[in-house]
Amino acid sequence: MSENILSATDRNARACEVCLREVQSELADMRDDRAVIVAILNRLDAGQGSYNAELRALRSQLDRFRNETRETLARIEQHLTKEG
Repeated sequence: MSENILSATDRNARACEVCLREVQSELADMRDDRAVIVAILNRLDAGQGSYNAELRALRSQLDRFRNETRETLARIEQHLTKEG
């Protein structure tokens, strides 16, 4: 009977080792996945900063265009007023 108990204990120990290796493998995969996700998020953050810079540049161009258009319209209005 003690041989049966030792045999069962050995089987359980081997099963635990296999489970432990599987868990370690899964944890390693999770660390790799985490590294990939962090890299993707960092790229997205960098892209977001680039996107914000592009938006600021476009707003600046729009402001410049609006001011130039107003000045041109004011000159046209002034020219028409003189002729009228």
